[in-house]
Amino acid sequence: MSARKKRVSDLTPIKEASEEDESDHFWSNSTYVKNMFIMVFDWTFIIFSMYLLSFLVKYLPGDKYFNLLMMAIADVAPSMLSGVFMIFLSRKNAMIFLPLFMVLMVPVYYYFKASDLISMGLILVIRFAMTLHYTFVNYAVYEFFPPTHLTFVFGIANIVSGLFTIAAPIAVEVLSDPFLLVLGAGTMAAFVSLFLKPVHIHN
Repeated sequence: MSARKKRVSDLTPIKEASEEDESDHFWSNSTYVKNMFIMVFDWTFIIFSMYLLSFLVKYLPGDKYFNLLMMAIADVAPSMLSGVFMIFLSRKNAMIFLPLFMVLMVPVYYYFKASDLISMGLILVIRFAMTLHYTFVNYAVYEFFPPTHLTFVFGIANIVSGLFTIAAPIAVEVLSDPFLLVLGAGTMAAFVSLFLKPVHIHN
């Protein structure tokens, strides 16, 4: 046999981590687990709030079809401008600042509610901030989890948020002031985001 074949046969194969090993590694790391619960809460808040505003359109002043068009623009614009905002805001700071900004805009909306034009403009500003927050959360996972766990975290976040979003149209019909949910959830999302700990920097 050739020396080359001997050298190849002497190589020690690299043992790849099994799915069970990866799962054990995740749950045994308190930082990963804490970050996951915070991200799930944040993700649920933003998805629920976005659905809440969507179902609230029919009760907003003005033509509902025009309002839907404006909301669509408010959804697209943050995706196009997110790179600009990332120059000034880190991912963690955005997850703190944007919910607080939305919370501050809610009482301003109520103050100007008598004016259809101003109140609708404030709704669009809130929607813009929501979508920008959503964009930042999508990027933030790369900073708070290693790549091997991203699918798992996204899966859990989508399951939980999907269950809670079922309540969005119900809240719009039942509650007299659905915006109070945005007020409370935004405050909590900003607070828990203070405890996020970066574990992986994505370049």
